[in-house]
Amino acid sequence: MSETCPDIEALIAARRQAASESLKPISHDELIALGEKLFPEIDHPWLEIYDAAVKDPHTIFFTGQAGDDIAFIYAPEKNRGLWYRSQGTRGVGPIQERGLKILAEIVAAK
Repeated sequence: MSETCPDIEALIAARRQAASESLKPISHDELIALGEKLFPEIDHPWLEIYDAAVKDPHTIFFTGQAGDDIAFIYAPEKNRGLWYRSQGTRGVGPIQERGLKILAEIVAAK
């Protein structure tokens, strides 16, 4: 691989380790506050999905850091999650299938 392209498997392993070490439950109130921070505009394309996901106050969510300014929320029951930039730079999106599998493994091991 070129020096400008990191080894993807090493990157995934580092993110798995960071997620495992930082994983913790997040309360419904914290989720609501996070949503207000992540989606200040009411027309954000992921707002409707986020609101639907956090609508049920009984759904258990986890949060953590995956390194490289990437944070996440994850709902194991629904096997859904969102990543976001944690240091003020804009960016948010759904966690893809490979990331969901990794998070499910981490939660199961806790």
